[in-house]
Amino acid sequence: MAEKGGEERSFLVFKTYALSNIAYQLSTLKNDVKGALVIYEDIYKIQSRLNDLTGLSATTNNLANIYKKQGNSNKAIEWHLKSLALKEKNNDKLGVGISYNNLGSIYKDQGDIASAVNCYSKALTLFEGAKDNRQMASAMNNLGRIYQNQGDHKRALEYY
Repeated sequence: MAEKGGEERSFLVFKTYALSNIAYQLSTLKNDVKGALVIYEDIYKIQSRLNDLTGLSATTNNLANIYKKQGNSNKAIEWHLKSLALKEKNNDKLGVGISYNNLGSIYKDQGDIASAVNCYSKALTLFEGAKDNRQMASAMNNLGRIYQNQGDHKRALEYY
């Protein structure tokens, strides 16, 4: 009996992978964010039922990105915060950094520069700890752009 449950779980996990690929293609190639949103919401329900924390952290991040693409910053922040909490629960420091970087981007777009700098700085610290040069460069570039846009060229150069 346990084997059947394991087989069903495996099937559902692989189903979420396939659905996630379809949703990604819809949102990027077809620009069908509404269709992608429906699929990601279905994936979220399956992963919640399975208590798949790793899958949920990716799906919540994808949902946040869809809402951002739709211009719904508040929903995007809500889903990024859910993703952040899941990544913290999983002790996924790189993932937490990515969530902070994503949140910083939304705050910057909203004009909340103090929150953006706070998020980008947290992301940078986590990326430095993970020794992930690519992600460090992303956070540093984000900070540099903020300071450049504020006319603080000296500080911007510290990050560029």
